[in-house]
Amino acid sequence: MADDERRPRRRKVTAWNIFSPLLRFFQLATLICSFSVLVRSSTNGINWRQYQGFKFLLSGTVIAAFWALCMLIYDLFRLCLGRGLPGLGALALVVLGEWIALLMTYGAGCAGAGLTTFNDEGAFPFRQAACEGSTPFNSFCARTKASVALAFIAFFFFLPSVVWSSSKLAYKCAERRIIPEDKGKAVEMA
Repeated sequence: MADDERRPRRRKVTAWNIFSPLLRFFQLATLICSFSVLVRSSTNGINWRQYQGFKFLLSGTVIAAFWALCMLIYDLFRLCLGRGLPGLGALALVVLGEWIALLMTYGAGCAGAGLTTFNDEGAFPFRQAACEGSTPFNSFCARTKASVALAFIAFFFFLPSVVWSSSKLAYKCAERRIIPEDKGKAVEMA
């Protein structure tokens, strides 16, 4: 019996424990695809390096992909060992990282969409707009639009994890704030 008491208790595996690594994998896959499509999109002398919005799209996808990879490794670790983050501060850090990655993917998608969809006339200091005078397929415009679409798809893959981790943090904060008294009443901590 002494050995049973020394072993840490394993948490039960819930649906979210299985769904979360799958969601992280889809986040990472769409961000890597968005990155690779954008990097390979130069044609006829037009390159993504010529536009500031595409530079932001590239950096946003790299930052969000790094976060998704870190969280995928953490989720797999949690699934294998059955343990989560030890404290409230670590969970708050995860929530903060989730929000940053969510906003980076949304901002990156909007920056790229601003150049490909909304700005077909060309903007200063560029004479030619990103999608001006291009053919629909196998062109710079089509590839950058695909990269933008993948960034928005990654944004929608980030939404459930942000909602889940934020609600989990709110629940844990509320749980710590109210403690039961001996008589069954709840008293707020000062």
